[in-house]
Amino acid sequence: MAQAQTNAKRTCFVIGPIGAEGSAERKRADWLFHLVIEPALSKRAYDVKRADHLSQPGLIDVQIIQQLQAADLVIADLSEFNPNVFYEIGIRHCFGKPIIHMYSGSARIPFDVSTYRAITYSLDHPKDMEAARAALDAQVVETEADGYRSLTPVQFTLDFAAFKKSDADLKEEMLATVMQLSARVTALEGRATNRQMLADALHSYIPSGPGILGFGRAGAAPGLLAPQPFPDGVLEEIISGAGRTDVSAGTSTSGLGLASLFQEPAKKKG
Repeated sequence: MAQAQTNAKRTCFVIGPIGAEGSAERKRADWLFHLVIEPALSKRAYDVKRADHLSQPGLIDVQIIQQLQAADLVIADLSEFNPNVFYEIGIRHCFGKPIIHMYSGSARIPFDVSTYRAITYSLDHPKDMEAARAALDAQVVETEADGYRSLTPVQFTLDFAAFKKSDADLKEEMLATVMQLSARVTALEGRATNRQMLADALHSYIPSGPGILGFGRAGAAPGLLAPQPFPDGVLEEIISGAGRTDVSAGTSTSGLGLASLFQEPAKKKG
């Protein structure tokens, strides 16, 4: 039994405008199916079907919905804006199973499905069809990856509703984490801004020659603080320490550095 399941082909159901037998629409649908979709899926062991390929007696719409529910993969051609196709896409979206959207490059995608990634294709040249097969193959590979989950607008809405009803403690924990991350980002942004502002202000006071505080305006008026040489490494410490705070003391490194500039020189003993 396990061996039979391993060898079983996966199923792919194709939805799109088909048209009447012999019509231009049917010709385009057949080209897309036989020259693009089927070659790309068959090599990956998919049994590919379209609604007109179903042979069981019964209600056609019921059979289509059954395929939309059961198929491992659905490929939808949005070209021609066929209302049946959009109805069927909506049904598949509700099941939350893999679906790939495709459309002719000349088509305009309706708003409600425009945000869902789609493959554009052209049947005008063999190279165009080759490109469409490659793009389709790449998306099929993604749907087969471990952990892949089809996130459609319907599924996203259902997930959000389920989250709102989830455990209150879990929600509070998640929201608290988001708030903490937001606060840390804000603090980092402020620190970077303060550091740059302090650096610009200090560097603007460092022309050559002694002056007030020892790093600028020469010829200071009497009574102001006596000029002092800039202590070695203090400027770098002020800039690198801008915004750093000693939590235990409640002071900032940059504040201590600036305070050291205003201290009277130590008097020599003796």
